[in-house]
Amino acid sequence: MLRVSISRKGDKIVYVSIVESTVNEFIFFVKFIMNKHNEYEFHDYITSVNIRAAIGSVNGKSKTIKVNGISPENLKKLIVSEITSF
Repeated sequence: MLRVSISRKGDKIVYVSIVESTVNEFIFFVKFIMNKHNEYEFHDYITSVNIRAAIGSVNGKSKTIKVNGISPENLKKLIVSEITSF
């Protein structure tokens, strides 16, 4: 399972749990959907996506990617809608 936290300065942190994916696969997925929805590309603010693999209550090392121009809540909605459309 992956534990994902999405944050941006001044906004609430949003959490998502992802099953059956690796950290690297999820990073590729986020980059893919951000390229697919490139209307977010030219805004100034930066949103951080912190991805951590977890087994039970034991957390692995995290990786962080940064995306431009989308709020944490909107990014969560975009991730969920893309996953459910498969």
